[in-house]
Amino acid sequence: MNDVHTIRNEEAMALLRSLDSGDPITKSLVNNAMFHLMRRFNTRKELPAADFDLMYFLEVMQEMFTEHDVLRRILSGERVGAFFAE
Repeated sequence: MNDVHTIRNEEAMALLRSLDSGDPITKSLVNNAMFHLMRRFNTRKELPAADFDLMYFLEVMQEMFTEHDVLRRILSGERVGAFFAE
């Protein structure tokens, strides 16, 4: 069995608790991303190839989910971002 762990757990949990209640959409999306990550990591035992930085993951999720206008554009079918081939 692979001996992989999450790291920076305390910092990640503090970030999760500190999410602005004035932005319930971002808070809900980040919490949902965390739920799916932990379910996959703990329940299904599908592990990454190396230790997983939980704080880094939550910071990226918060950054991404804070951009509500970009999310609306993506959900309406627009291809937003620089990595799409023209």
